[in-house]
Amino acid sequence: MSTTRKKADGFPSHLQTYFNNNSELLWDSTIAEVIDGNTLCFIWQDNKAVGAISTAHSLHRSEDKIQRIRRCPKITSENRRILAPVFDGQPFKKLFIPKAIDDYNHHMKGVDQANQLRASVTCHRKQNYRTWWPLLFFLLDVACVNAYLLWKWSSTANSTRIEKTHNGHRDFMVALCNQLLHSNDKVQSLPTVDPNPAHERVQNEGHARCEWGKRHPPGCPRKRPKKRQFGTDITESTVNGTDDAIFGGSMTHLKCRKCQVWLCTRGQCWQRYHSSIGVNC
Repeated sequence: MSTTRKKADGFPSHLQTYFNNNSELLWDSTIAEVIDGNTLCFIWQDNKAVGAISTAHSLHRSEDKIQRIRRCPKITSENRRILAPVFDGQPFKKLFIPKAIDDYNHHMKGVDQANQLRASVTCHRKQNYRTWWPLLFFLLDVACVNAYLLWKWSSTANSTRIEKTHNGHRDFMVALCNQLLHSNDKVQSLPTVDPNPAHERVQNEGHARCEWGKRHPPGCPRKRPKKRQFGTDITESTVNGTDDAIFGGSMTHLKCRKCQVWLCTRGQCWQRYHSSIGVNC
């Protein structure tokens, strides 16, 4: 399921005319056509006409619609005729929309996120002398990413705060590589995510320096290296060979609800503090 451009190749020509002339369409009206036996091409009237193609949805059944809270777009002279009778001056309203559109709204960019996870740590090589090598590398990347997602899901299944970022991806892949390279040695445990719901990040009005950064010099890593200024020495001053760290811990507004300790979100300060042996919490 995906949206399509006005002049997409293979999209029915008579449906393309409704992109520029939708004066006859009312809100939530659809015009559809099935091509090649199982490909549904349709126009759905929202704020503007939306073209979409799907091989997994239909529009003619009652269960093909779902009720969602919709936000009223900005009313203009162009869309007043369509939106004013529907929202009637309300900023939000529960309305029925096609399930195909709802699935697209909730799962779009899923392919982009999968490609991003695979590209960050990939075993693919640029030069391949066999046609099956790229397929093998792709399957290995998919297996590693799926293993990371399953590990992350199982680690946070009992937590009330589910991690939405992928900060632990690198640590997981490093531990996985060490296990594969030293399979006959002592097995190194994978990084753990604290499942205790009491360990929750709390936004505070005040701020203080990160506890993990203060305990473990050189400190918390920066998100990006510091920019050089014009006229300064090209070999910037470093401490212990490290020029991309904040010494003494970075300033943060986040605090652990149970431990009552200030911890920043730079790098892995939160995970490393709670998984360290010397922390009794």
